[in-house]
Amino acid sequence: MFGWPHADIKEECAFLAQQGWMGVKVFPVSESVFSYEWPQNGELNPWWFLYQPVSYNLDSRMGDRDALRSLITTCRSHGVRVYADAVINHFSGGGNDNLEHRNGSSDWCTNWSGKD
Repeated sequence: MFGWPHADIKEECAFLAQQGWMGVKVFPVSESVFSYEWPQNGELNPWWFLYQPVSYNLDSRMGDRDALRSLITTCRSHGVRVYADAVINHFSGGGNDNLEHRNGSSDWCTNWSGKD
């Protein structure tokens, strides 16, 4: 269920337990990079953007803090553990990935603004 929204995983917790699964892994849950440009091959906000956190806020494309709490509470009630993937040392800079000195070309990266 890696990449599923928290609310959708929550709906599957009972089924997971019935099938004998002891845990489920979810994408990183912290706020991450989000862009309004077309970065790579026409894909807007690819999956790997979730691995570029910009804060410790539990608010991602997969759901907010309340949705995560509800997912964990529901899965735990069925005996299913929730494992969140996290790469906290990947905090991204203010658009620095699009500078040519970093990758030799800026045609494949996106530019994202700072936090509001």
